[in-house]
Amino acid sequence: MAEAWINLDTVKIGYEISFNKYFYRHKPLRSLDAVTQDILALEEKADGLMADILGVEIATKLEPAE
Repeated sequence: MAEAWINLDTVKIGYEISFNKYFYRHKPLRSLDAVTQDILALEEKADGLMADILGVEIATKLEPAE
């Protein structure tokens, strides 16, 4: 065909692999209680580090909400 043409700027060679499609494994979310306990433990640890840096005593401890 005389009028047929191809735009070589838009031609792509190769293949794209969707890693999420083939290799993703679903991991169930942790419970809210477990996340809360982790956050409280991290806050307690951070308070202890700040107290060590500043050389002061910690006045109160955080307790989990019921």
